[in-house]
Amino acid sequence: MLSRFLSLQHTFEQLQLKLRGMPEPQPLLQLWQAMPNRYSQPWHHYNYLCVDLEFSNLDSAKGDLLSIGWIGINAGKLQLRTARHCLVQNRSSVGQSASIHYIRDSDAAQGLSVKRALRLFLHACNGKILIFHHARVDLSYLNKICKKLYGCRLCLPYCDTLALEKKRLKRSHELIPQGDLRLQACRDRYQLPPYPAHHALVDAMASGELFLAQLAQKNDDIALRDLT
Repeated sequence: MLSRFLSLQHTFEQLQLKLRGMPEPQPLLQLWQAMPNRYSQPWHHYNYLCVDLEFSNLDSAKGDLLSIGWIGINAGKLQLRTARHCLVQNRSSVGQSASIHYIRDSDAAQGLSVKRALRLFLHACNGKILIFHHARVDLSYLNKICKKLYGCRLCLPYCDTLALEKKRLKRSHELIPQGDLRLQACRDRYQLPPYPAHHALVDAMASGELFLAQLAQKNDDIALRDLT
């Protein structure tokens, strides 16, 4: 079902581009073609990329991307050699959001262009399933940038550790207490250590560890399609 849904998304995005007379988005086409045709194999048969973004506003229509971090999971293990953190240039001030992520205007000025940062990220995505904690916000920024640069959305398969934890908690809670789905709150339930929050690479690693801890409580043969 997941592969079928993504295939329909890809077809729709390409059709929209043709209707607007725009060229094919080659970097994204290459990623779509590298995706598995099926997602019925056990989860550990796939490679993953844990991702986190920092931005100046939770609303992607109003904010700018400030940094992006990622780290891979291969054979069920975090691969530290794949870790990468990119600061991203932007024309506007980070404003009061600096008190959360501690990225100053002077730091952002030393960053990569959005286009360069996205290309590095897309290269790392090749053949990977993405892992987020609260995917909706991060994907809204990635889709916004992809549409600006390539005319269409990212449209890659992903797992959301927040959604996985919410699904688990709902089995034993009629109402999930406020704050119980924050990244560190989720990690606490698996006895994972506290990490400083709001650094893109640290949060990507924290999400990856949480994902592995969540999967450790499931059957090793659970199919990827049953996680998404």
